[in-house]
Amino acid sequence: MSEWLTTGEMIDRLKVGEIAEGTAEYEVTRTNKGIVFSDGVPLYVNSFALDIKWRILPNYVSFEKAMQAIKNGRNVVFHDKETERKIYTHAYQHFSIFFEEYNWNDLLTGDWTIEGDN
Repeated sequence: MSEWLTTGEMIDRLKVGEIAEGTAEYEVTRTNKGIVFSDGVPLYVNSFALDIKWRILPNYVSFEKAMQAIKNGRNVVFHDKETERKIYTHAYQHFSIFFEEYNWNDLLTGDWTIEGDN
């Protein structure tokens, strides 16, 4: 999980389509028209909003998209749900390192991110 941010930091860092979750169990997303809560209500910067801490959620992709990214020279990260460990990989790394700890089902259904997309 990413670091906790103030409301101002979250506003500065959140990109269109990304989701941030708050300490008070709120979620917001940035759209082309601004930052809105999950019910579509805009986020207003007031004393209530300033008290919330936020973290931007990773933009998970499928195994197939992760492999395509590697093929295109991008670096990807496998997120182990149980241990919260992150395994970084790239086109020049031998993929067999994954099979020391994971099976095909883990990899096919796991959480992957593409570096630089978050």
